[in-house]
Amino acid sequence: MLRRAAKTGVKARLAVETQPLADCAHCTFAEEGAAALAAEAGQVDGEAARYPSYAGLAVHHFDAWQKLRS
Repeated sequence: MLRRAAKTGVKARLAVETQPLADCAHCTFAEEGAAALAAEAGQVDGEAARYPSYAGLAVHHFDAWQKLRS
């Protein structure tokens, strides 16, 4: 997605899911918690920063993010 955005000159954010998802348990950090999200986000941020189109990370659903266990 970042390569595609760069080709069109568009900035893109990558999103992390924090709500439980009934149809895709591995697509969210709801079970893994805040520490796992922070660790993965740091890695993604470091790798994605090499793309000029990268505009950072976005958290889907602020309230669910605040409720993640540590």
